[in-house]
Amino acid sequence: MQRCLGASSQHEVKKSVIFGASLKIIFPILMVVPGIIGFILYPKLKSGDDVYATMLCNLLPKGVFGIVFTGFLAAFMSTVDSYLNSAATLWTMDIYKRYIKKEATPRHLMVVGKILTVIFIVLAAYLAPMTTKFSGIFNALQTLLSIFQGPTLAILLLGMVWKRANSPGAIAGLVVGVLTSSTLFWVQADIFQAGDPYLYIAWWSFLMAVVVTVVVSLCTRAQLEEKIKNLMFSKES
Repeated sequence: MQRCLGASSQHEVKKSVIFGASLKIIFPILMVVPGIIGFILYPKLKSGDDVYATMLCNLLPKGVFGIVFTGFLAAFMSTVDSYLNSAATLWTMDIYKRYIKKEATPRHLMVVGKILTVIFIVLAAYLAPMTTKFSGIFNALQTLLSIFQGPTLAILLLGMVWKRANSPGAIAGLVVGVLTSSTLFWVQADIFQAGDPYLYIAWWSFLMAVVVTVVVSLCTRAQLEEKIKNLMFSKES
């Protein structure tokens, strides 16, 4: 989203999203195939999280290993700083400035953003041990992401294809969807038979978000036609 907001036109944004989505399809192959190879080469590893590191250490020459490890750190830092920047911007502009200090200067908002960034880093470090409750890092990431993926997909999809969807409906759908997925996350052992039911959690939170968004949107005022015409999916776009 940050990159799209910096594009020169809506047409360029659409092209970049489609191109990025095509690359995203390749990611599961890049993640699964090395895991299968590592499982065959090193069947006695205690944790699946050790497969990639073991393959790097044992199969790559020292120089190549350094390059790959450097690339890994660069990708890791790029992902982390994007998340931190997005979170700090969201809380600073949409919450702090809108509801706490509306007359805040740009410099003041910058300071608040820096403070929030530090807070988020400390909070992330404090919550990191939660990953030990899962069978692996991948399952932990997918389960935690499933709390937000279903509701987010619901409101984005309805916003693109249904012109009656509005902001109150989207907010209500997101809140109820996240509450649904969070509840299912904590009681999953009593409901689902699958060991890692993150897809089920995302599915049911998606359905709940769709229902709530539709109901609230129909009960509240519709968005102005000229405000949403460039955001809707249509043959003209």
